[in-house]
Amino acid sequence: MYTPEDIINHWNKIKPPIRTRKRVTLDPRNYLLAVAYYKFGMTEIELEKIFDIDRSSVNHSKKIPYDLISIKESVFMRHTIEVRELFPYEFPSNDKEERLDERYVRKHAYTVNFDKKTYQKIKAYSKVKELDPRTALRNLIQKALALWEE
Repeated sequence: MYTPEDIINHWNKIKPPIRTRKRVTLDPRNYLLAVAYYKFGMTEIELEKIFDIDRSSVNHSKKIPYDLISIKESVFMRHTIEVRELFPYEFPSNDKEERLDERYVRKHAYTVNFDKKTYQKIKAYSKVKELDPRTALRNLIQKALALWEE
């Protein structure tokens, strides 16, 4: 198994020193970005910072791997051999009808109000971890529940 940190660390190792539009760089980046988004639920805002691209590019890039893998596009398959072996993942369909897979549909949501002191702590934690506050809260709650279950 692998973690989001493994994906980020690998990207930091392979990213080019300057911006480029060459597919040999974009294909692995798009694959890693899509895995981080779909498997680990990272937000587009988080991915924008990690991959140093604007959010509209993140939105477009996350969909590309599914399309190119599904048709076994030879250039993409060649460029992504390493990342596909290190970080195997089966992407959900880009087709909205097919994408209604239960794993990707929000099932429950809670609205929670915090006092100002707690709110400031959450904001500070999110800033330090460079996470969207919603993701930070979800991570904290999951860690607390895991401790509780032990």
